[in-house]
Amino acid sequence: MPSRKQWAKWSLPSKLTAIGVYLGIGAIILTVVLFLIPYIFPSKNQKEIEVTQRLNGTLKSALQATRSELFSVNNLIDTAEVLIKMHPNAAPEEFTYFGLSPLNLPDVLPVILHDGELYQRISPSLQRRLYTFINSKKNYQAAFVPGDNRMENMGILRLLSSELKAEQWCLELELEYQSGKLTPEEHEKLFNEALSEQTMKMLGGK
Repeated sequence: MPSRKQWAKWSLPSKLTAIGVYLGIGAIILTVVLFLIPYIFPSKNQKEIEVTQRLNGTLKSALQATRSELFSVNNLIDTAEVLIKMHPNAAPEEFTYFGLSPLNLPDVLPVILHDGELYQRISPSLQRRLYTFINSKKNYQAAFVPGDNRMENMGILRLLSSELKAEQWCLELELEYQSGKLTPEEHEKLFNEALSEQTMKMLGGK
């Protein structure tokens, strides 16, 4: 920046050139600031979009994990039933119905439970049930004894399968609700139906 005396001595073309340079630098600075503002101070709409995308991704991951878990548990049940039918009079120690590996079922739902932004966005129905989904699965896994041919193990697996079916159904409904395909009333009705069906199956021993 020239001093006042230097500025007074400059010719008109020099002054215009300097002004043009200063305006150019200012324009560049303004452009950079305007470009960075959305990243430094994201708008409410942009924040909503980011949270929605994150929630949908987490719900889809949870649903995929639940489907995989249900397949694994049902496969273990089916295998045990076949072995029991093939060897109805065999002593329990002669072979293993339920395999030797513990149930290590991944769980994505705690991500939603511990993320305030995601938890606030899910439906009230899932909020009320989320903790139960997480802990019931943990309890059934802890109760399952690998390599133990007692029929209690079969009962645990059946209860776990029923819990996973309900969880899968409820996650599918939640994704439909989040996408706008279900109204809050429709979602709550179907959600409760899924849980009621699970209860009836568990009482019926299926």
